[in-house]
Amino acid sequence: MKLSSTRRVVQLMLLFSHVFIATSQQQQQQQQAFTDFDTLFWSSTGGGWRSMVADMGFANVFGRAGLINATSSAFQSISTNSGASWFALQFFYSPIFFDKTLASSSIELGIFVTQWMLAYQRIFKDVPNDPNCGFGADNLLQQLFGEECDLFVYFQGDWANFTQTMFQAVSAGYGDEGLADRLATSEDRVSALQSTNLMIQMVLAANSRVPPKQNGTNAAGGTMAYLGPASQDNTIYTAPITLQYTVTDDSADYFKAAPDEITNVYNGPAIVNATLSAYRPFYLYPPPANASVTVSTSTLQQTPTLAGQMRAFFGGDAPTLNQLAAPSSAAVGAFSGLVPSVMAQLNSVALHAIRTDNETGTSAKQFILNVYRKGLSQLYNSELAYDVAVCSQWPKPCTDLDGRFIDGGYTDPGSLALALGQYHQNGGNLDKTLKVILTNTNEVSNETDSHPILPYFSNPGNAKVEPGMYYWPPDSIPMPSLQIFGEELDYDSLYKQLQPIKGTTLMTGVVKAMTIDNEAYGVFAGQHVEIMLIDLNAAIPTVLVGPLTVAAYVAPLAAMAVEIASSDALLNQIKTFTSSNAASDGGEGDTMGTSSSRATAKKAFAALVGMALNLIVAICSS
Repeated sequence: MKLSSTRRVVQLMLLFSHVFIATSQQQQQQQQAFTDFDTLFWSSTGGGWRSMVADMGFANVFGRAGLINATSSAFQSISTNSGASWFALQFFYSPIFFDKTLASSSIELGIFVTQWMLAYQRIFKDVPNDPNCGFGADNLLQQLFGEECDLFVYFQGDWANFTQTMFQAVSAGYGDEGLADRLATSEDRVSALQSTNLMIQMVLAANSRVPPKQNGTNAAGGTMAYLGPASQDNTIYTAPITLQYTVTDDSADYFKAAPDEITNVYNGPAIVNATLSAYRPFYLYPPPANASVTVSTSTLQQTPTLAGQMRAFFGGDAPTLNQLAAPSSAAVGAFSGLVPSVMAQLNSVALHAIRTDNETGTSAKQFILNVYRKGLSQLYNSELAYDVAVCSQWPKPCTDLDGRFIDGGYTDPGSLALALGQYHQNGGNLDKTLKVILTNTNEVSNETDSHPILPYFSNPGNAKVEPGMYYWPPDSIPMPSLQIFGEELDYDSLYKQLQPIKGTTLMTGVVKAMTIDNEAYGVFAGQHVEIMLIDLNAAIPTVLVGPLTVAAYVAPLAAMAVEIASSDALLNQIKTFTSSNAASDGGEGDTMGTSSSRATAKKAFAALVGMALNLIVAICSS
């Protein structure tokens, strides 16, 4: 596709959009000052591009509610993982992104989303067909990545390389070049967010493997680097460790879901093939009743020895935005052969499901198990898949004193436990009632038994687990228990409290709770907390990679942002929850006038974007 053709389409779309905005007589009014809530939190789940765009819409509504304006913010902290971290890092460090997200009308926000996604789409225009992606029964890359295989090879399987390229392209598209390499420091935040803490969540694997080509040895499987606590000799972690990189008024550092510093690194030989039994000391699913988050080094087949202290992440310097965005969103990282115990743990869940499937015959079951194990062994030694788990020194290579990151959603999808823990650890007032807006940027599904808020409460899944102790939730990986509230809450009782927002896919509800002690996350007992849940329920997948896939979802993403940003019902619920007396845009905060005109605006905008995207696809195909 020629770039000039794309520009013509976008220019045509923008022209029509601005005409529509003018004829609808939409006006923006200057926001007034609001009450400062030093105990108001915003935490968000991930979900790739869907999550990023949804949070753009929510931020716009928060602006209309008076919670964020051009000079200040009422939020004490904003904590995110995965795609939501892409939003947060741009929102905090790009004045242009901040303004276009916050100060736009709902229609203008939809246009900005469209521009962002089209700039992202252009990174795929030079990707060639790769011979390694040919179809074949033994082609693991083709089986794993399908039509995205060529893209995977083009970016050398390096997730951080991919996100770096994406942010370079999109930030240049909206006029803020160099954003990916900007440092995540206190002073570099946009002025309005100087008093709001930023918390970017990621997961540090309990151990990592340095392959032979990187460590310079002849060891067949390479060298293992096992992480251990500073206060216990010859002890290593069995479960991944949740981290949040936190930027406050006067500091920026990593806060860990561990009561002790992670400093000791033990080295030993790595196994050649992905034999899950070799990782039984780290527990496989289902775990034994006495499983714990640490074990003695002597439990391993070959006892590792203390090699030294773990090197500071990214050379000890302030990380760039991409050095946070990539680890926080490395969802495929758990399948890297360089985080072997995580890989073994995650796949042991699948293997257990196969073995216990009563509807499959014995011979068929054995065949499936053999095929699965063969593929797992190939993946374990696939160099092209190594760097989907992000090295803690990226773009430099890892050594046997480093670690690797995977997506923050693996151990706390709601990004809330550490956020509350940091508030408590830093002298937060336990006598106040905290208010949390938790945006669950989920894809609509038929799931009937899970929600990211449930692990924070007592429920059937964690009934026999003490807060902060070893816990392995279904379909996930082990972690310290996330329970930070004393109340009981299960799926059925939760959904009785959620109500739909008319004219949208959203559902909202308020849950009240009291914190309990959880040493792993730094949470103290006795804090009243009110949580406003906002479930997205969007029919948009998490992974949007490749030119045609992106083109197919530009219009739905833009329409989703418009729908969220223009919802009066959502706006009024947020204002009620936060008790804000701030003045908002015209009337009852309706930037589009009446409900009928707002609905017409959404339909017109969606149709407009759809027309433009159809033209783009036609140009691509010609």
